[in-house]
Amino acid sequence: MATKLKWTEKALREEAKKYRTRGEFCSGNKAAYNAAIRYNLLDDLLPRCKWTRERVAEEVAKYSTYNEFRHKSYHAYCAMENKGWYDLASHLPRHIHRKWNDGT
Repeated sequence: MATKLKWTEKALREEAKKYRTRGEFCSGNKAAYNAAIRYNLLDDLLPRCKWTRERVAEEVAKYSTYNEFRHKSYHAYCAMENKGWYDLASHLPRHIHRKWNDGT
């Protein structure tokens, strides 16, 4: 029979250090994540991301196309759109044209 682990604040803090985001925490250890919510510690353990112009610029630099940035870093993309920082991604091509290959 499995024993039920009782999460302490100290144990939750140690567990939360393993993760960068709330999503990673939730998928990595759902029980700890739920305990953090139950004990009202989630905001303290992993505060919500605040997108600054600098952080969005760093995120944009990771991608080679506008669509790749939009799909793989949606929250940074939304912050850029909401704050009107379009110049940060103006260098990214919108589309990559590929040659047609009919399989021959």
